[in-house]
Amino acid sequence: MNDKYALRGFLIKRFLILLALTGIAQFFLNLLYRNWIYPWLSEIFALKQLLADADLSETLLGLLQSFARTVAGSAFDLLPGGIGISLRTVFLTQTEEQLTGQLLDHLTETTNGMPPFQAKLYVAGIFCSFLILLFLWLLPYIVASVSFAVTVSKKAAALELAAKEQQLAYERQRNLLLSDVAHDLRTPLTTVAGYALALAEGQVEDTNDQQDYLNAIYHKSMQINELVDLLFEYVKLDSAGFSLKKENTNLCELLREHAADLYTDFEQKKMTLDVAIPDARICVSLDALQFGRAIRNLLVNILKHNPEGTAAGIELVEQGASLCITVWDTGTVIPEETALHLFEPFVQGDVSRSSKSGSGLGLSITAKIVAMHGGTIVLNQEPQATRTKSFVITLPKPPADY
Repeated sequence: MNDKYALRGFLIKRFLILLALTGIAQFFLNLLYRNWIYPWLSEIFALKQLLADADLSETLLGLLQSFARTVAGSAFDLLPGGIGISLRTVFLTQTEEQLTGQLLDHLTETTNGMPPFQAKLYVAGIFCSFLILLFLWLLPYIVASVSFAVTVSKKAAALELAAKEQQLAYERQRNLLLSDVAHDLRTPLTTVAGYALALAEGQVEDTNDQQDYLNAIYHKSMQINELVDLLFEYVKLDSAGFSLKKENTNLCELLREHAADLYTDFEQKKMTLDVAIPDARICVSLDALQFGRAIRNLLVNILKHNPEGTAAGIELVEQGASLCITVWDTGTVIPEETALHLFEPFVQGDVSRSSKSGSGLGLSITAKIVAMHGGTIVLNQEPQATRTKSFVITLPKPPADY
């Protein structure tokens, strides 16, 4: 939709520019005609005598227009019924018909006393002058039309090329996504299959070992289930038919609810969670389910990817026309090369993908949800005294009377 409006604005702007340039060119051509071309033609063809009785201010361009309209009037006479007569009456004026008649009479009188060759040359000269003036008259419009057509063609070609590049990029990302899904599913599936086969063939006789194998199968199965759920959410957000179900939501209450829901998990991992949410009611048009998932993903990432004793926090502040939500911690710094692609699917801060503890889809889903709400999310890793990294979500502030 944005591309459509951008293209429309581009074409309208180019059209107006060409229209203005055409008007300027027409002005200077008329100036050139009145000051140089017409006096020269008048001297050669005695145009002043030709136009002496005409009630026009009259330049040869006016004569040319009247001649063209007379030709058009003859074409109108070919139309059936009274249509041609009506159009001729509207299109032509008596003055223009008289002027055309004067032209023909003048040509007849002038050429009567001339030798045949000279008469033909005289008529040919006037005819060629008419053609040249007609070309000059139409030249700005021809140039503008060709220029606009070339501009539109180039813009269409650029859009087509951009669409192809976008499609290729999408296909590359899709293939990479499928490759990563296959990789992430293969490891736990291999473990589940190997442990299950060992149990089925009776290779594990010790009861404690059997329980360890069963626990491993269960945890790997949960890991697969989590990956499938996240992949489903990612694909759903990217599908054409999906739309947010926005409603008037108290953002402060929403943030407090998700922080309170995970408070016990932070305590179990010996982490502290500082909640700095205003007591005021700040209502925003949100899909509470999806936006809550984005906030929860950020908080869960702190639990998964930081050591025990890490301090964390979530805060909401108003900054001008924006609302800023910051989820921060004092844990592990994300490497710079990973941070550049952190919001892409299947990107994690772990050195090896085979050793990671998550799917790498959480932050990609969060970024999509934030963008669908008209906001932005950035990673800030400029170490402060109380934190090492923070994710900052910026949302447009609703009107005062919302």
